[in-house]
Amino acid sequence: MAGLFTVSVAGYQSPTKPPTSNQELADLLKLSAAEERDTYDVYSAVLREKKPNVGIWKIVSETRPFSFCLKPTQDLVSIYRPVLDDYTAKNKSKLILEPKFDLSAYTMESPQEWFRSGGSPDLATVSAVGFSSDRTRAGVCYSKGTSAGSWGTCLFLVKQGGKWKDDRDYCCDGCGFGGAVFR
Repeated sequence: MAGLFTVSVAGYQSPTKPPTSNQELADLLKLSAAEERDTYDVYSAVLREKKPNVGIWKIVSETRPFSFCLKPTQDLVSIYRPVLDDYTAKNKSKLILEPKFDLSAYTMESPQEWFRSGGSPDLATVSAVGFSSDRTRAGVCYSKGTSAGSWGTCLFLVKQGGKWKDDRDYCCDGCGFGGAVFR
């Protein structure tokens, strides 16, 4: 597949400033190589499948903690509780995103871009991804837009045949919210 996609990362630069203090370094989320691959696969699948009409995504270069708006029913708690627990734990820290998305074209933008008035409506902000212990289920939230106007959703996904898809075992497609609901 190499050569089929044109990825524009010319606008990529380090998020804000490199972490300088021990506390800033401790507050960054660190992932294993396998979990990092799955994380970027989840992000790419969600952006590609949920908004296929976006030509060039602008992706904020660090994660934001969203309040996860899906609540599993009692009969599904045992399946989704590990995902939600991992989601909550990971979103206490910030993940600095790198240009590792599997999208046809995108740029990495600074976190300040979200606050820019009149910014791109195709600006994506994502949470850290929560996984089940075997990494076959995932939970993620994302928003599209800027502080001037955005909407978002949280989703459960399942890995089937090596691809991340909406988790149909969960009753719904996701939950939506107007404006970014950051914790």
